[in-house]
Amino acid sequence: MPSRDQLLGLSLRLRLVLAFMVLVALTLVVGLASLSITNSIRGEVEDLQSGVGTDLRGNDLANLELEIKGHWDPAGTFVASEVEARAGARRPKLRGAVQAVDRAARRFTLYGREIALVDDTNYVDVDLDGDGIEQVEAGMRVEVSCTVDDGRWVARELELGDVKLTDKIKCTPTSWDIDGDPPESLEVHGLVVTLRPSGGPSPASALRRIEMATDLSLALHDCRSAAHELVGRTAAAASGDVDLLGDEQPDESGAADRLRRAVGEFHFALLGTPAGGDGPVERPALPPDAARWVAALADREPLLRSHVGKLLNLADDHPLAARRHLDDVLDPFLGDELQPIVNAFLRETEDELGDQLEDIVARGDDTTRIALYTTGAAMVIGLVLAFLVWRSVHRPVVALHDAARRLGAGHLDTRVDLPGGDEFGVLAQAFNRMAEALAVSTVSIGNLENIFDSMSGALLLLDRERRIARTNRAAEELLGYGAGELVGLAFDQVCATAEGDTWRPDLTDAAGGPAVTECEMLRKDGSRVAASVSGSELRHADGASKGAVCVAQDLTAWKDAQHRIEASLAEKELLLREVHHRVKNNMQIISSLMEMQAMTCEDPAAMEPFVESQSRVRSMALIHEQLYQSDDLGQIDVRSYLSSLGSQLATAFGRSRPIELTAEVQDAPLDLDQCLACGLIVNELVVNAYKHAFPGDREGHIRILLRSVGEGLVELTVCDDGTGGDDGASDQPRGGAGLGSSLVRTLARQLRGEMSVSREDGHCVTVRFPESTTARAAGADVAAPHAAEQRGAPAPGLTPDPTRTP
Repeated sequence: MPSRDQLLGLSLRLRLVLAFMVLVALTLVVGLASLSITNSIRGEVEDLQSGVGTDLRGNDLANLELEIKGHWDPAGTFVASEVEARAGARRPKLRGAVQAVDRAARRFTLYGREIALVDDTNYVDVDLDGDGIEQVEAGMRVEVSCTVDDGRWVARELELGDVKLTDKIKCTPTSWDIDGDPPESLEVHGLVVTLRPSGGPSPASALRRIEMATDLSLALHDCRSAAHELVGRTAAAASGDVDLLGDEQPDESGAADRLRRAVGEFHFALLGTPAGGDGPVERPALPPDAARWVAALADREPLLRSHVGKLLNLADDHPLAARRHLDDVLDPFLGDELQPIVNAFLRETEDELGDQLEDIVARGDDTTRIALYTTGAAMVIGLVLAFLVWRSVHRPVVALHDAARRLGAGHLDTRVDLPGGDEFGVLAQAFNRMAEALAVSTVSIGNLENIFDSMSGALLLLDRERRIARTNRAAEELLGYGAGELVGLAFDQVCATAEGDTWRPDLTDAAGGPAVTECEMLRKDGSRVAASVSGSELRHADGASKGAVCVAQDLTAWKDAQHRIEASLAEKELLLREVHHRVKNNMQIISSLMEMQAMTCEDPAAMEPFVESQSRVRSMALIHEQLYQSDDLGQIDVRSYLSSLGSQLATAFGRSRPIELTAEVQDAPLDLDQCLACGLIVNELVVNAYKHAFPGDREGHIRILLRSVGEGLVELTVCDDGTGGDDGASDQPRGGAGLGSSLVRTLARQLRGEMSVSREDGHCVTVRFPESTTARAAGADVAAPHAAEQRGAPAPGLTPDPTRTP
């Protein structure tokens, strides 16, 4: 047996393998114990179920209906797993999956038999659309009832839908080989069915005897019911009692057949053979008490057949005598002699079954306790083994941890003593070699100083009181101090922040990194230098602060470049304002020239085009005037522009007329081209409204609306409540298809928008077009505060100024 030192010297991998093998062995022990217990219980259950199956030996199968469950063997036979027998005979009925289909010959193959479809084949729950063979597919589950003539199988009834998944054959065999020696088989017109060996007779279980007693009781009940039905129908027919029979004829033959079948079922349940069957009957052996009841019933079974036969003979010609025989002989015989014996047989068997079930339950309790004890023992052994393995691993790990902690504290003479050649021993040897190498080496602080001095940014190390403890060469050059002169100074003495503001090295930005702060650093000579400062807290292992590190970058060059760019931008902005001012002046000159030309016209009709063109030029000039006066040359104040345009139009066309003009404009993101197009559209539609909508001195109201309607769209609407100038066209603005209407449509297409005209409650022209993404992006930051105050508020009503001339 290995010693303790040898065990401790084992490889960790070997220890884990041994632990795993022990656990596997314990698991196998528990598994084998459970398997043994399960087999024991299974044996008792099989003993309880023995004799439940049907023994076909010694029976005349030609007079039996067999129901066979199983599966198809590709070798060419149907392998039975369960067989049930009933008295009577029937034609073959198969249920399973179609193996092949021959549509030309109208045949399909099931269990190796070719089954033909004929014209009088009945299809169950199928709406045929053409030939029935078209509905059959290979692999489809079907249930078919057949007739066989000279080996030819013909389908008489075929079910295609909702067929159960179990494979089954119902038939009366045509030949069989059942002698107890495998293989046992039977045939149904060439279809071979392989059976499990029937074996020798075994003691009938309590379940089998309960089933037998139940079948006997049901047969007696059917016998009594059929006898009463037979006697009742014959008596009613003999007396001519129409009220009892109704329009139907008496069915003595059906009741008689039921009566004979009930007697046959009683015989079959009692003796295991059809009535009149030949040959010895081998049945499961019965316990003495059960055999006594079965023998009593067997002794009375011929008397039952005699009483039933006499009743059948009397029912044909002597219905009253048949009634007396039923009441005086057959009914008392069934109820007072046979039924009590069957009931006693059933009660005794039920008591025996209860005892057997109690034994199984007790056995299950015992096996459960054994399994629990076995599992508990395995768990205890496993825990002990796990503790030993844990202890063998924990002790060297603790020793290595303590040694590493002492070495980190500066005790370079620390060594680890772990005997053995396992993984921990190898690790201890490597640790000792590392400690020896550290002991003979030195750490150079000069290397760190060189790293600090090589940095381009100014580095300042601060203590807990925010005093400078160490700097690099870049910090001394930035602030104009000599070597060591910064040490001891408060950081606030060299960092000029806003009044009341203190630089915090623990600030972070949105991404979680150190926040960068712009400030002015104070040089030794009193001058200031712009710098960006960032830093971080230095903390002990327990989280307490021990200082901070600060990095500063000189921003002088960057600030100079920024100032040059701002000066250049201011110069370009001034030039751009001058351009807009000159364009506005030129358009004013054009407007004045048109006004002078109009004044030379004596005919008002000839003067009108000059006035309209003058209005269009003013609407364009107003854009440049707005840009010239704007603080931001990239943005147009749409609300102010349209309000001013409305005032001009009201003054030019609405003088001395009771017409009110109002503008309700939201701040929409429009660029210069869109504003210009909107101004021209408003000009045309408002001028048309003044000219055509209000004949005579009729009062009225003109509204200008501009708003964002969502999904990146802007809607411009000009409405009036006038009645004149409507030519009846549903898609034309007021005034007909003139130059103004054409210009409005052209400008709508230029805006990539759609124009619509509404004539409800006046006349409205609406142009819906996409907003400018460039204008939105450019004005999001600049115009947001002002837009939040003004958005959605309508401009004040614009009324004509009679003192102003166009």
